[in-house]
Amino acid sequence: IGDCTATDSLSGKFNFASGLYAGRCLSSNNNIIIGCCAGSVNRLNGQDNVLLGQNAGRCLAGGSNNVIFGNNAGCAIDGGSNNFLVGTNAGRNINGGNRNVAVGANAGCSLSGGASNVLFGDSAGRCLTNGSNNVLIGDNAGEKLTVTDHSIFIGNNAGKNQCSTSNGRNIAIGRGAYCGTSTGYRNVILGEESGKCLTSGSYNFLAGYRAGHLLTTGSDNIMIGCCVNAPSATDNCQLAIGHGTDYWITGNSDFNIGIGTTNATSKLDVIGDTKFDG
Repeated sequence: IGDCTATDSLSGKFNFASGLYAGRCLSSNNNIIIGCCAGSVNRLNGQDNVLLGQNAGRCLAGGSNNVIFGNNAGCAIDGGSNNFLVGTNAGRNINGGNRNVAVGANAGCSLSGGASNVLFGDSAGRCLTNGSNNVLIGDNAGEKLTVTDHSIFIGNNAGKNQCSTSNGRNIAIGRGAYCGTSTGYRNVILGEESGKCLTSGSYNFLAGYRAGHLLTTGSDNIMIGCCVNAPSATDNCQLAIGHGTDYWITGNSDFNIGIGTTNATSKLDVIGDTKFDG
């Protein structure tokens, strides 16, 4: 239906095309193509695709089982299959990637060859060009990442300014969690604005509202509690459990434990009254 729709189709059956130039070169089966120039550039050999929106899946050639909704969504996709792209520019530049889910305006719009990514939210994974098995959920989640694998960012602006790293495997959950510019990997950061100032450092565990929010470069640190920070913003192997600047227990890079002190000088350093029964 429409001017120049399916005009160069040579074969195929059970297809539906509607819109100017939609499905212009169809040569396969079971495709639904609706929108001006949707699926219009290459000879579509793939099947069971649903393309809806202006330029949706415009360059699709050999891919199958793709669902693409939105203006310019998946418009550069060529041979990828089993992708689900919804939103203006969602997955716009995917070319050969498979099993990606991108929902939201500009979600995964720079992704080219990645696979098995889940991107939900406006600009979620917007700069991701290559990488697999990432879960980025929330507006601007992981927006500045370019190359990473196996990372999980959940929450608006979670991991927003993270730098690319081939190691990846970071987990950040909470609004603005781990949102600074960092090259670290294998961090677990849980809580709103927790770990937000990290610029490097790996293997950290931060849990609680703004936990470790002053930490910048340390690694192998454990901080648990609301607004709790370790004595040093740059040291490694620190432990802090408490609330703000009040601590139940601390530990330092010499693996000394402190109670009532943030600078333990022996394996167990207790400042203040103690009581032992039994």
